[in-house]
Amino acid sequence: MLCRWMVFFLMCATATSYAALPTNPPTKGYSSGSKSAPGQPVQNPGAGRPGAGPASSSGTQLPQQRPYDRPGEYVPSSLNAIYGSPGVVTQQGGAWVGSENLYNLSSNVGLDVEIIQPQAVALPITREAIIGKLSALLRNGGVNVRTNMGGSPLPFLHVLVMIQPIEKGFVAYCAVRLFEEVEIDRVHFKPGLTWQTISWEKQELIVSPPEQLDAEINKTLSDMILSFTDRLKQKPDHR
Repeated sequence: MLCRWMVFFLMCATATSYAALPTNPPTKGYSSGSKSAPGQPVQNPGAGRPGAGPASSSGTQLPQQRPYDRPGEYVPSSLNAIYGSPGVVTQQGGAWVGSENLYNLSSNVGLDVEIIQPQAVALPITREAIIGKLSALLRNGGVNVRTNMGGSPLPFLHVLVMIQPIEKGFVAYCAVRLFEEVEIDRVHFKPGLTWQTISWEKQELIVSPPEQLDAEINKTLSDMILSFTDRLKQKPDHR
């Protein structure tokens, strides 16, 4: 938890340069995650993150398109040697490339929401409201949402929102991560122990004036959930 806050505060320090927030629309910051066609890996999903060079066109808001619906377009950088997101990976064209994969995922998926904010700051954002909104989107996408985490909660979506005040506004880090049970060759557990890992994720840093923070967070999380349900509906390409 301490490490997450340290990284988040560093992001907030960068975002404080947006001093004219009340007169400008909310500013989308760094985003991650890519959506490629099944069987078509993409390179370097880390472009657009801090330290990854100029943001690519995948971070630009285009009319009639959610930001996670467009194929990734990434600028060349030293990160081309890795694929910095969960997914299926392989060597291709001298680079380590990958693609998202939700094939054969159970339609029964848990959902939990965690909001981290300074205790002294009162915000019109509640965990219950976000769970209700995202649950409806998941059900519309064919997902049987489990909010009762009794027994093994896997697989589940963990929604993380971290909010920090800045001058004349807020910085909010939003993430949606799918946790699944996996087997790792380097360790063998006794019965009853399970290794869980993040197998799919989207994350974004937004800057917003106070009066638009709730709407911006809800829209960002909704776009991520819709990206998840869209990917879940795709079938494998066996060509």
